[in-house]
Amino acid sequence: MLRAPGHQETFPLPTLEDYDVSPITGFVPYPQPHGRLTSAYYQPWEEIMDRLNELIETRQLRARVDEVTDHGRTGGDSST
Repeated sequence: MLRAPGHQETFPLPTLEDYDVSPITGFVPYPQPHGRLTSAYYQPWEEIMDRLNELIETRQLRARVDEVTDHGRTGGDSST
């Protein structure tokens, strides 16, 4: 296809919204999700997350997770 000298074809630039990216929060959803899970069922996990750095540094994380998940139970049949 022949074009006149100096003529440039232009294309529209995509917008952030074309890719579901917010100009304010980027890829983070808005409104932002809850900071904590509020159900009592999840409170032991929330407590672990509150102390995560400390539990890692003191090498207590595995023991605490075992307590929460009951993997540290004793006296039971370990084959189940």
